[in-house]
Amino acid sequence: MRYLYGTNATLHSPAQIERMTGLSSQTQFNWRTRGLLRRGKGPKAHLNTWEVGALAVRSWATKLGFPASKNEALGEDAKASVIYFALMHGAETLETDLKRAAHRQFQKNFLTDDTIARDLAGLRPREAPIYAIGWIDDESPRLLRHQDDECDFEDAIAIRKINLAELGDRLAREASGVLFRLRFEKP
Repeated sequence: MRYLYGTNATLHSPAQIERMTGLSSQTQFNWRTRGLLRRGKGPKAHLNTWEVGALAVRSWATKLGFPASKNEALGEDAKASVIYFALMHGAETLETDLKRAAHRQFQKNFLTDDTIARDLAGLRPREAPIYAIGWIDDESPRLLRHQDDECDFEDAIAIRKINLAELGDRLAREASGVLFRLRFEKP
């Protein structure tokens, strides 16, 4: 048996981030210039997987009318769930240093036990991921922890919702490589 002893979040280029989040490279640059997005690592403004998860939420919230200048906390609050859903998209989102047979066994176990995905995403044990963000009219967005949670639609004029499970799937599908690299050691 081996134990996980190290993880590295992958760095993603602005072009990769655009595919994963829908936020254009030009808008990323504009947000950095306006102080709405931190400068990335290196000359090409790379962001790590956790930062991309938060940025995906912010990008879609902006598209739905919640200003970029006010949505940083929303991205931070929801990024763990987006990353969790991206990882649950499949074990191909991870790279390990395990030998072939051990890696296959790891992939099989990974899909039946979400412990590693929860750890990597930053969810506490037994903490339900946030399934969606919803808001009506001019209210602030609310985090919806259960699939059947909804905003009160009865007297709403406008209803907006971001499905975090689908957003996580998009991150995994559009990533040009793995989201995390895992290292293991023998006990």
